[in-house]
Amino acid sequence: MLDAGLVNEVRCMFIPGMDHSSGIWRAIGIPELEPYFQAEMEMADELTKKILLDTGEAWTRGQEEKMARG
Repeated sequence: MLDAGLVNEVRCMFIPGMDHSSGIWRAIGIPELEPYFQAEMEMADELTKKILLDTGEAWTRGQEEKMARG
């Protein structure tokens, strides 16, 4: 999912302050990356954004592996 461009696709749809508690916003990877998108909107420094993106990606990969195991 991440390698297929999830970050770029979600970035185009992200709206700060919007209710992200249902629908597509609950899909694997999106809640995990929300702090990163928020930091982008707030123009956070590059190190902060990298840490948030790396953390979100790690959580997403963990969720994908968990689902694959059943």
